[in-house]
Amino acid sequence: MKKYLLLLMTLILVLPSIVSADESQETVYYTNNNGISMTEREYNNLLNVGFKVFEIQSMDIETFDENKDYDDAFLETEAHRYYKTEYSAVDGSVVSNQEITKDEYDNANLNCRGEVITNYKDLTSSITYL
Repeated sequence: MKKYLLLLMTLILVLPSIVSADESQETVYYTNNNGISMTEREYNNLLNVGFKVFEIQSMDIETFDENKDYDDAFLETEAHRYYKTEYSAVDGSVVSNQEITKDEYDNANLNCRGEVITNYKDLTSSITYL
């Protein structure tokens, strides 16, 4: 009986250290251009907060540290507006700027057309709950 009690007490004392050691050894999922190593959980947290992949790719350590632990963040809503801006190839001034539909944006020909250079933009507004 004493052996079982001793074995049980040893297990109770050793088990928390085994579990905590396993949790602290999360593997590196992604390393960005600034050398910041992230676990998959941290990377997904940044996406849930609203960071885009290209923003995470060049993120600095301060921004990473401020946002990596928001496990319960989620994107509530996101709205897109699409714009077509035409610039003069001569002096770079804006010739016209107009809102367009998503289909027009998706089918846009992004090449230079003669004396006017056309630039298409997708402006995104989002609300994220933390």
